[in-house]
Amino acid sequence: MKGFGWCFAEQELGQAACKVDGLVGAGMVVRRAALVECGWLERPLLSDRAGKRLMSGGDVEIAQRIRGAGYPLWFAPDAVLRHRIASDRASWHYLLRVNYGLGASEALVNALGWPDDWRSWRRAAQRRAVNRLARAFRQRRELVAALARLSYAIGFARGMCACLALASEDRRALLGAAVAQKRATPRR
Repeated sequence: MKGFGWCFAEQELGQAACKVDGLVGAGMVVRRAALVECGWLERPLLSDRAGKRLMSGGDVEIAQRIRGAGYPLWFAPDAVLRHRIASDRASWHYLLRVNYGLGASEALVNALGWPDDWRSWRRAAQRRAVNRLARAFRQRRELVAALARLSYAIGFARGMCACLALASEDRRALLGAAVAQKRATPRR
């Protein structure tokens, strides 16, 4: 599974603590006030892994909505998390399934931070889906890597369709929910 750590929430952003634009949930620590203020407790917008479904994005939604509420996100390299991965999650079959789920989730997470209307989001998402598929087909060095990229691209297209199939009220709630709000005083 070398080279696919990002599929298992690996996030390496250097040796020094720093502000970042996004975080994944493994090991994430959140201020309750930030969670309340961003509205996630009242209305989470993305589903997360449940049972055999490998959709994800709830953790990324939390981070993006907190950032959108004006709180900075920090990567702290001294906070080390040891994550044991079960052997069935280290198979190529699982890798393809998780990539599909991550791709579908990316489309939904992308809508959270989209600052414009649905029409422009749809055009951008379609371009991104085509580009991801093209990249998957260009990668020929290793079959599994190419299949993982293809699975991700297909998942992204599926997530894009899921966004477009949402009821108009749910689309309005999702689109731009994590766009940074202007604050009189920045959060620390």
